[in-house]
Amino acid sequence: MKWDDPVQALRFAQEVKEVAPDPLNVPEEAADDFRDALHHTEELIRVATTPVAIGVVGEFTAGKSSLIGALLGKPDLLPTANRATTAQVTALRLRGGPPDRPTALGDRAVAELLSPADVLGCLTYMANELSADFKREKEGLDRQPLQEFLAAIATPATDATPMWRDPRTWQRFDTWARDALWSHPQDNETLRESVREMHRLSEALLTVDPDLFGSTVGMSTALARALADMGKADEPGAPYPARSPLRKRLDRQSLEAALEQASRTGAALGDEYRAVLSPLIRRIDVDVDVRPGTWEAVDSQDGSALLLDFPGLGAAGRRDDYLCLSQLKNVETILVVPRGDLMGSRLVGTFYGKMESQGHQRDTLADSILMAFNKWDANSAPELPDETVALGAAATDASEALHMLRVEATKLLFDRIERALPVSVLAAVATEGSGLDCTLADLSAMTPDEVKAMAKRRKEWGELANRIALADPGHHWVRQLGEYARDGGLTALRAMIAEHIEAHGVRLKRRTVGEQFRRTHRAWRTVDARTRAHTVAEGSPEHAELIERFERLGADAGRLMTALNELRNPAKARQGSGGSVLARLERQAVTAVFSWPLWGELFAAVEDGVVTKAPVSSTEVPDYVRVLPPHLQDEFLKNLAGQSQERDADTTAAFHRHYVRTVTALREDALKQLTAWAESWADEQEEVFGEVHAWLADEETGVRLEALFAHLPESRVPPSFRVSQLRVLTTTAYFPPTATAAATASAAALVPTDITGFPQLPDHVLPWSHDYPDDPSPKRREAESSQYVVALFRSRLVAAVYEQAAAAFTDMLSAALTGLIQLVQQNARAVPDSLQVAEMISAGAAGAAGAADGGEAGDGGEAAGQSEENGSLRAVLRRWEQEK
Repeated sequence: MKWDDPVQALRFAQEVKEVAPDPLNVPEEAADDFRDALHHTEELIRVATTPVAIGVVGEFTAGKSSLIGALLGKPDLLPTANRATTAQVTALRLRGGPPDRPTALGDRAVAELLSPADVLGCLTYMANELSADFKREKEGLDRQPLQEFLAAIATPATDATPMWRDPRTWQRFDTWARDALWSHPQDNETLRESVREMHRLSEALLTVDPDLFGSTVGMSTALARALADMGKADEPGAPYPARSPLRKRLDRQSLEAALEQASRTGAALGDEYRAVLSPLIRRIDVDVDVRPGTWEAVDSQDGSALLLDFPGLGAAGRRDDYLCLSQLKNVETILVVPRGDLMGSRLVGTFYGKMESQGHQRDTLADSILMAFNKWDANSAPELPDETVALGAAATDASEALHMLRVEATKLLFDRIERALPVSVLAAVATEGSGLDCTLADLSAMTPDEVKAMAKRRKEWGELANRIALADPGHHWVRQLGEYARDGGLTALRAMIAEHIEAHGVRLKRRTVGEQFRRTHRAWRTVDARTRAHTVAEGSPEHAELIERFERLGADAGRLMTALNELRNPAKARQGSGGSVLARLERQAVTAVFSWPLWGELFAAVEDGVVTKAPVSSTEVPDYVRVLPPHLQDEFLKNLAGQSQERDADTTAAFHRHYVRTVTALREDALKQLTAWAESWADEQEEVFGEVHAWLADEETGVRLEALFAHLPESRVPPSFRVSQLRVLTTTAYFPPTATAAATASAAALVPTDITGFPQLPDHVLPWSHDYPDDPSPKRREAESSQYVVALFRSRLVAAVYEQAAAAFTDMLSAALTGLIQLVQQNARAVPDSLQVAEMISAGAAGAAGAADGGEAGDGGEAAGQSEENGSLRAVLRRWEQEK
């Protein structure tokens, strides 16, 4: 059984729903987890039953909505305007419509509301972004209250009410925000709008009944379109918004009644309902009947296809950014739409960073992305002189638009430029026989002259494509510009998306199913663990097992610290074979220095044992001379041939270059040795912590530990964070990357050009530049002196190379160990602090621990699981875990 199989995923979802506990029997501390598990189960059903999804994302006013409509045959299908319009993620379920009827939206829509997990993730994202904005734009402002707010909303609730639904949490936020931003008239309006957005969301969170979180509500499509329209932005300079003095809970019955009345009468939804509902919408689902023959991607699907229209990133607000980034996890084909009329967007430069911050993997994203540069009709084709060979590269150099398209596409597509197309919805609508159910007047107020100019530019792009085809037929511009000239690139874009779905979509869909399958299984494990933890009494075998584990973990953590501190001495660092790293560096220094080719040149001519300058012809230039600057090469050769005594022409420069290269190479080897040592050391620690790490990784263990940690006296550390500390402490696989990163940073600070210690003599390095006066035997003295100086110089070079490499290794080792020890110390604090729990357990715990002896730790849990009925939630979860 594979967890990426949609059929198996549906079977699992059905089984867990059948054995899930009755909501009335779920303890209060597990209520949010229970709702979260139900939400994940519904999401699993959704991703397993929906076809490959196409997501359209880009910057605001890029024309995404009109482009989506054009793909479906009706550019004005969704709200469009010369402003940011889309304020909600809108999922269009595409299905074949009746023949000879235009593409149209269905009559009904469904709005999915944020689940508790969505709310927490969204608030965390918004607050972190706000904190980053304050740090950048108001560096001197105290952000501590904002950090305390983040810690508060992440703290597990002691009852059924999470902190983000507690009015006191938001009162503290209001006080800080009002003082920080509204106390001076000239404060940054962008920051104020981010605060207003959090305020609007909080008002909705405090108003609705808990049962509405994670649920769905139905309405007419017209009403859904109105809710998805962003509307006008708030007026700048407004005072801090006031809180509702009298808050009446909005329950499901009242909300559904208001939605039904507005849908039936066509009236606008009341402001009081819209203000509450809009911030809580996660996604709006609408059916679309697509005219047959419009798009192969719809016609070839069995049943339906799914296309998602996302709000423009950075336009509607941080809430919408979070919803876009998080829901793109379940999208297999991502169409990124930059503005073709305004290149160089922030979207392209920050897209990967934003996506990765929400858990997306870069390799998966790279496989998923396509690009359509909309509004290309604003660009004119470059004018290449007739005598210029129209190569693709020449066209790129001559056109700023083409150059920027390639630059921006390279950032997201990694040189797969064939996945980027210039397109224009307006040009497509203006193309005769395009088959689009729309006119230019429906989308734009272009004058007849402007329409003619657009057609002329499109024709010129086609002529450029033809010229490139003659000179450079294999270049990508031939197809891309030719397709743009054909119908604004619309046909090519449809084909590119359909091909991507066929080639990559199914594989990526299975990956999405697998990831959601695991999230759902983990969520139900948490529910089961919290439910069982609720029934575990102090003094029971389960508590005794926890205490025993802690005592062992504390001892292991102490040994870990000892092992780290022992490694502070660089002489103890060993390579894989067990030999000393520093001893190896010394041997490498001797070998490297003695192998320099300069020595052969130096001893090329020896007369009566005296080292002399070797004559070199102009055709026999040594390789080491070629690395010198051109203006020094001639003087150096003259010096070597005995024709010059200029100081600048001395061989010192050539020796120093070899010195720099050798020291740098040994430093790099030392870094490799340090990495190998860290990995070997971590493997040894894995034998110590392997079993306890597996125990801590279990969701049930985490839940029980959180329950115990909640009773620690005067502890300000959240129980969930303390569990995370213990998990990091025992995951020794984290240590090698930490050590390597610290050592790499230390090595990077050593710039080769700043290498010191090169053993230069007072005047020149080599002996022929020295006089030896008062020598009774000049020939003998010259021979001994020259040989001595050369030998001394070489020995000093060996010592200097070794000292440089050894010092670098010592610095890198120190940096690596400092990082490791800080990491261990930080997380090891959780062990002695948490051992205080032992003092709070009754004397019965010791007796229970004695009764539990005689078996491996954890066996009791297995036995309990085996003794349960096969139809219980725990039994189902364990069976699926064993079968995966």
